[in-house]
Amino acid sequence: MSRIALIAGLFLLVLGACGPKTSAIRTEEVSFTSLGDTLHGVLSKPKGKGPFPAVVMIHGAAPATRKNYQEFTRALVHQGVAVLNYDKRGCGASGGVMWYADLNDLGSDAAAGLSLLKNREDIDSDRLGYWSIAQGGWVMHFAHDRAPADFMLGISTPNITPREQIRYQVASVVLENGGTEQFAERFTRYLTGYVDYLRTREGYQAWMREDSLLRDDERMYDLEDFFAFSDLVHREPPSELPPFDSCQVNPSARNLDFDPVNSYASLDIPVLLIYGREDQTLPLRDNIERVLPVAKREGQIQFKAYFHADESMRDQGRFPEGFMDLMGGFVREPGMRIPTE
Repeated sequence: MSRIALIAGLFLLVLGACGPKTSAIRTEEVSFTSLGDTLHGVLSKPKGKGPFPAVVMIHGAAPATRKNYQEFTRALVHQGVAVLNYDKRGCGASGGVMWYADLNDLGSDAAAGLSLLKNREDIDSDRLGYWSIAQGGWVMHFAHDRAPADFMLGISTPNITPREQIRYQVASVVLENGGTEQFAERFTRYLTGYVDYLRTREGYQAWMREDSLLRDDERMYDLEDFFAFSDLVHREPPSELPPFDSCQVNPSARNLDFDPVNSYASLDIPVLLIYGREDQTLPLRDNIERVLPVAKREGQIQFKAYFHADESMRDQGRFPEGFMDLMGGFVREPGMRIPTE
């Protein structure tokens, strides 16, 4: 995995019966406007006239284009689902700058995509939802506030704050590489302290002192592939620091304390959240238990966890048996009950 994807991930911080299979995928170039910028992507559709149930794909933390998530796109289309996969803000052919955006901006982008689909005759406007992965799980709440969907489908969705996910993910990496919980907590404070300084312009001297100490700490030598000091680009004092909106950080770093549980409490649409038990980016039990109490009714928010899958839903490089059928079945029938075994 590339260094920029890893640091972006940290700043996150900073199946039942088979459905209909089609033999062809039709694609159509589309564009739409969000926050004054034009975003470009591809609408992939099954063979036939439709109208088709559809999803808008919402990206994870790293820069992404329509070329990402192709395996998911193909699988959903073969299940009879239309998929809008667009170049993320500032990536590929899309305008804007990802590094200056927050989760709300990305939500506006996804909402604009959903509005585009809602007005098409070949799309079933009563089965139109958001599909997300990782950071996109936060974004889809902001998107739903702007353009309500009929359902949400999330892969490796964080139900904790970005600040809490940084803490968990740093601890996972540090402990796996022989470090201690104390050092993991120290490095977490260093990362989140960087973002807090950019936001408040307070604590500069203390953060720079810790920065110097960590750079010389031998415990960092084995972690340099994961924690790249050079990616923390703003080291100037408060008087020279650009406005927070102009600082280059991952969108989730601008919303470190966003708690999605409050958003789940206001939802009254079907939600399916799918996880891999080998996911090292999320505390799975806490992630599920935080959401269950706020569901409007039994079965409104459902979960599925695959024992040997990781955060990308791979099990030894392959998707779990039934996983793709489960996604397609839920999009076609959002009220379906998900098997737990």
